[in-house]
Amino acid sequence: ILTIAIVYTPAMARVVRAPVLSVKQWDHVEAARSIGMSELRLVLRHILPLVVSPILVATSLTLSQTIFTVTALSFLGLGPPPPDPNWGGMLSEARQFMELAPLTVIGPAAAIVFATLTFIVLANGLRDVLEVGSVR
Repeated sequence: ILTIAIVYTPAMARVVRAPVLSVKQWDHVEAARSIGMSELRLVLRHILPLVVSPILVATSLTLSQTIFTVTALSFLGLGPPPPDPNWGGMLSEARQFMELAPLTVIGPAAAIVFATLTFIVLANGLRDVLEVGSVR
């Protein structure tokens, strides 16, 4: 989990950095800074509410990518040890029985597809509701 978090951190940092650099130059943020507002309050009150929508959308899309990454690593045998259940391990074990019982693959594969599509649909819904394109 730590390795996957390290891999996805730069992408999330780029997603957060771009809108923050744009928003912090807006007039109301400059006005708040000029009256002596503390940096923490400035970020929490004026910047964060305007950049939370791209962060939420990117997070939900990254969750679907993370599911695929964890599943692929588990399928290759690099995931948690066998007593712990995981979808990649289930697919790897079901691969041996595909000729005799092909339906053993459907359960874990359907769970992976359903979980991934859930996060993608959530990201699309959040993007529509929060209007990500509103940060200029």
